Amino acid sequence: MLPDGPLNASVGGTVMLRTNLNPTEEPFLSLIWTFDGITTIITSLSDRNVTVPEYEGRITLFRSTGSLELRNLKLSDRGDFYFLVTVFKTIVSLSTARVSNIAVEASSTDLVEFSSSVRLFCSASGFSPSFLWMNGTSELTNGDRVQITDGGSTLTIFNVTRYDQGLLRCHVFNYFSRDSSDPVYLSIYYGPDSISVTISPHHEKYEEGSDITMFCSAESKPAAIFRWFLNETLLPVSGPNLRLTNIQLNQSGNYNCQALNIKTLLWDNKKYPTDLVELKSSVRLSCSASGFSPHYFWMNNGSEVTASDRVQITDGGSTLTIAKVTRPDLNLLRCHAFNYFSEDFSDPVNISIFYGPERVELTVVPSQEHYKEGSDITLSCSAVSSPPAEFQWFINENLQSHSGPELRLSNVEVNHTGNYSCRAFNNKTLIDQTSRLSVISVVVVSYCLKLSPPVLITAASIRSPADVLIENQTSTSLTCEASGSVITREWMKDGRPLDFGQSFSLSMDNRTLLTTGQHFIALTRHVISFCADGPYNMSVIGPSAAWPGHRVTLQCTAVSVPPANFSWTFNGNETHVNTSMFVIETLEAKDIGNYTCTARNMVTRKENSAVLDLRGKMFTVRRFCFCLTETSLSYTASCTAPCWSFSALVISVINLKGLM
Repeated sequence: MLPDGPLNASVGGTVMLRTNLNPTEEPFLSLIWTFDGITTIITSLSDRNVTVPEYEGRITLFRSTGSLELRNLKLSDRGDFYFLVTVFKTIVSLSTARVSNIAVEASSTDLVEFSSSVRLFCSASGFSPSFLWMNGTSELTNGDRVQITDGGSTLTIFNVTRYDQGLLRCHVFNYFSRDSSDPVYLSIYYGPDSISVTISPHHEKYEEGSDITMFCSAESKPAAIFRWFLNETLLPVSGPNLRLTNIQLNQSGNYNCQALNIKTLLWDNKKYPTDLVELKSSVRLSCSASGFSPHYFWMNNGSEVTASDRVQITDGGSTLTIAKVTRPDLNLLRCHAFNYFSEDFSDPVNISIFYGPERVELTVVPSQEHYKEGSDITLSCSAVSSPPAEFQWFINENLQSHSGPELRLSNVEVNHTGNYSCRAFNNKTLIDQTSRLSVISVVVVSYCLKLSPPVLITAASIRSPADVLIENQTSTSLTCEASGSVITREWMKDGRPLDFGQSFSLSMDNRTLLTTGQHFIALTRHVISFCADGPYNMSVIGPSAAWPGHRVTLQCTAVSVPPANFSWTFNGNETHVNTSMFVIETLEAKDIGNYTCTARNMVTRKENSAVLDLRGKMFTVRRFCFCLTETSLSYTASCTAPCWSFSALVISVINLKGLM
């Protein structure tokens, strides 16, 4: 009866609320206009009109058509106007006027995202029904993809998305009642997209024999079908899981997961890993999102990515291109998508960037200027590199057969002396870098014998040595000097007496040693000599008396070159303690006695001893008797009547040879 609205008017103006009725031969029995279905504006009967006071003088009713003119418009007039007419005395039954039998019919319910469109028709019984459409709790209105026609009863959605598949309802109402249809569920197929691969365990490199599991996932309806590729070659495996057991070197490469949706007939794939070389490779990333008119920007570690000489952002922000990538370029890189209704972030981009080696460092343990023959030395090489670097070792710039991050030198000799370095190589970036040089100097330590009286000694010197000695051709001499009265000298090498023969000879006073041959090649640069002396100035440091149950520590000291070896005896009996320290954890009576420490110099073949007499401390109890008389108090050592007898505990501390 009423044309489609809305009607537009201005405050103070006039609007005509026209009906679609034509004049009839018989006048209408009654005409009723209401505002918002509640307030009656005018009721027109055959014999009279009744107008509410608020509208007096502001309205004119045309009874032939039922149209109503409304003048002097106010803001409060904004809203819905309802018209009810009774024709030829026909009585409208309330039961048939109410809304009922609401039904929705869809042109299709199996739809493909971005490809399909759908049209829904709503019908209902009742007097003069009106229609509106709801998706969940939100009313649908006309838009770019949505059209509502036929007085609201027809809904058309173009290029459906997965977000259109909510609970659609048709809502019907009239002057007498209102009701809603059952929900309509649209099945919208989409994907595959947001495809990703996870790997467990996750390492940059794997040892042969390891087990690896890869899992491929994608957003898809229906669920995607997966297949796997190695270096672009299809593998005989299907499903989201790829399990590699006892892997071998020939299984290295780029693994690719591909997803198929049998409804949308779309493919998507994900390679794992994506490999880039720092400062050499370029990368292009594309971002996609579902939803109405999405916009894009990129975030890296919380900061927005902007265009620069290495960075290009194209395709409305959805494509990011980075030239000569660096590690900071892909530090928590995400795509941010938003529209008028919502916003969301992608997962962080997971791309491997190969870099290095850099900061190559060589460390030596133990670290010292010279090493004695027979020492053990460990050299370690490290570098910042992805994948981990491979290492090679050089001595005096000569490549060694050993490889790996660690080089162990055991029981070193003079010929281990030289300049050591390591080189790190990255087999992805094809870059190598060499460490600084580290000098290893192996020396021979020898001792000459100096007898009493004990005096300070001077270092042995090498008399007129050649800078370089040639095996079996060059000779050199060593001289042992010491202040004081030196009676004799004895030469030793590596703690053992020299075996004199073709390679060694001594002067008559044993002061000068002449050496030739391979035993002392380059000896002039790697010999450190000391004159042996001692042991003397012996002492045992510790308590002379201690309480039972306490811990007792005795420390033996001696002056000796080279350092002395120690042994202990207790009351003349040997113990198994061969260090400078003797510890008694809990003192008992059996531990009281004489402790003798003996120091031996293995070069001078001398020994010296010191003794400590360890005594115990204890409590004693004495008993006294006291006699009371009328005038005095006395005590005796024994108790006899008629004295009063009692005991008193007197504590005194005495030193005893043993515990009583």
